[in-house]
Amino acid sequence: MTDPCLVYVRLPDELVDVWVPVEAELVAAGVYRLGSKGYDAELERWEFPPSSIVSCKKMKFEDGMTFLGPGYKDCGGGRFVSADGVRQFRMTDNDILGVDSPCGPHVHFEELNPGRANSNFHRQIK
Repeated sequence: MTDPCLVYVRLPDELVDVWVPVEAELVAAGVYRLGSKGYDAELERWEFPPSSIVSCKKMKFEDGMTFLGPGYKDCGGGRFVSADGVRQFRMTDNDILGVDSPCGPHVHFEELNPGRANSNFHRQIK
């Protein structure tokens, strides 16, 4: 068994795109077996259930300010919006502390569709 690593699994029942970090075991290059740590079927449904073998690709997510680009606006309360209004980065106190979150401490990278999030990537803070 290899050391566990984190992969991100989509929650298909959410109104916006939400991805949660899941411990996984490397099976082959780009192929992982999902763990079950932190899974609670009463709270959420993963796109692939625990123990599934999945294919993953690496994605690089820059820090929130790079994600937003120059001229972003600080809206207060840990919310920042890009100058063109199509991207949002959130890091509220509860997000950073992991309060009421199955993924623990995290921040949000979101794409907006007329002021409303239409995709939401949670990045876990370690």
